[in-house]
Amino acid sequence: MVEAIKWVAGLSRGVHMRVGFPASLVGFTVYRIPVDVVLRTGNVLVLLRWTAIPFLGVLGLVAPPRAPLLVVLVILGVSLYNGWATVALAGADRVLAVRSLRVAACLDALMLFLVVLIYEGSPPGGSIYGFYTVILIDLALYWDALAVIPGLIVFTLAISGVEWLKALFWGQPFALPQVLLWTLVMIVVGMAVGVVFNTLGASLNLAKATAESAVTSSGPAASIIKLSSREQEVLRLVADGYSNTMIASRLHLSDNTVKGYVESLLGRLNARNRAEAVAAASRLNLL
Repeated sequence: MVEAIKWVAGLSRGVHMRVGFPASLVGFTVYRIPVDVVLRTGNVLVLLRWTAIPFLGVLGLVAPPRAPLLVVLVILGVSLYNGWATVALAGADRVLAVRSLRVAACLDALMLFLVVLIYEGSPPGGSIYGFYTVILIDLALYWDALAVIPGLIVFTLAISGVEWLKALFWGQPFALPQVLLWTLVMIVVGMAVGVVFNTLGASLNLAKATAESAVTSSGPAASIIKLSSREQEVLRLVADGYSNTMIASRLHLSDNTVKGYVESLLGRLNARNRAEAVAAASRLNLL
């Protein structure tokens, strides 16, 4: 199961790298929520998802959809990937835990639009679109404020696709007013979510940097993060500019093993790249 999480999470990381937006395009600095806060909040959201699963079952009984079997499949699907996230959060690999949360958020979006199609013509109907707000929050939490932008693009394409499917299979007219209204609502919500999480990220990172500076000025800070001897070796070589392949050759390890060490160091140092990791390690007297 853990290997499956790693495989799917790797895909999510690649997708995000391809659809990311440089901060320079929007003219402000983008701040990420610290990893420890992401993981604590992710635990809460995973628990909330577990509580939402019975709600889907109750909804299927109270307002029977056109295809009850699809509701069962959605419930099984959500249970499966939420179970993966639960396992990953319980483990020691922080990078894997964050990636599993990202995968769950992306799959939540898919499930939401499936539920909209399943309940077409039933009382819940298009009101289910409102739950996409939670997904926008997930994107800003697990990535950064700019991740809301591709989230809004996906929403616009998906809601348009749902309307085309309704027109194709159920002969209903394309509900352009509903598409425009919900898209406008989500744009407003997305902007608000992005601003709030970027401000929160700036505040949390400033507080963390201040605390680290205080600890550094009062004495050695290496005790904050305990690194194994091998991790220290890898960190020193990263600071010297070695690539993963060069480190693997130097330490007689496989490329995948070195990649795992580097990703673990990035997660523990709350860094997005090698340069940030080296800077953080220097502040903490780990080099």
